[in-house]
Amino acid sequence: MFKRKFANLVKKIYPRYGLKDDDVILASYPKSGNTWFRFIWLNIVSLKEMDEEEIDFDKINGPLHAEYDSHSYGHCDYESLPRIVKTHKMYCDAFRDTKTIVIIRHPGDVMISYFEYMKAKHKGSGATEDISSFIKSSEYGIKKWCLHVNSWLNKADTIVRYESMKKNTANEVIKVLNKLNLKNKLEDELIKRAVERSSFNNMRKIEDRKGIDVMKGSFKNDYKFIRKGKTGEWRDSLKKSDIDFIRESLRKSNLLSTYEV
Repeated sequence: MFKRKFANLVKKIYPRYGLKDDDVILASYPKSGNTWFRFIWLNIVSLKEMDEEEIDFDKINGPLHAEYDSHSYGHCDYESLPRIVKTHKMYCDAFRDTKTIVIIRHPGDVMISYFEYMKAKHKGSGATEDISSFIKSSEYGIKKWCLHVNSWLNKADTIVRYESMKKNTANEVIKVLNKLNLKNKLEDELIKRAVERSSFNNMRKIEDRKGIDVMKGSFKNDYKFIRKGKTGEWRDSLKKSDIDFIRESLRKSNLLSTYEV
């Protein structure tokens, strides 16, 4: 707790505190694919220089972890790719001189997944009991999503759509690496193998087999972090009034061209 307070104090004076010049920022709104992308990134590293050691949640949250928001940085360095640093924050000047990848996902699917996450975290109490209230929440809901996405759209070096990753994951990862000039030493076949090792089925098996240490005791016992990973779930799961509210929020934020609702 003291370390985090100290880090936050230093960040007010020096916003880039903790970041390296060659880091790559991976930004997203919560439940948009950040963990999935980090699995792929670190599986590339594992195949390239870690003797194909299995990447699991304890590794990406432990020795291989790097997160700007909590100023939590693991102790393992790697060379085949730059360090990837997670953030759920909106764009700020701290990221101006750092390469950035932003993942965006359809807001309807984000609202469903984030609602289930927060409901499990708070074990069914408070405002998270009702998804309609959650969507309208200024703290978690669609208006916050719009602010987050708008802050990044014209600032990111490359934007990845979750839906495009679902259709052809390897192709999207290769596009990102090319855009950031990081592909030259990585074979397509190696990237495809990293993608296979990071599939939703495989991540779910790893979670079932090993669990996630950082979540123990903080969530309902039956909650799975790797939930469904589906696209278009919002069409069948949300009420018309919720969909209308999301659509109107996107319209007011000039984001209807980004995602159709």
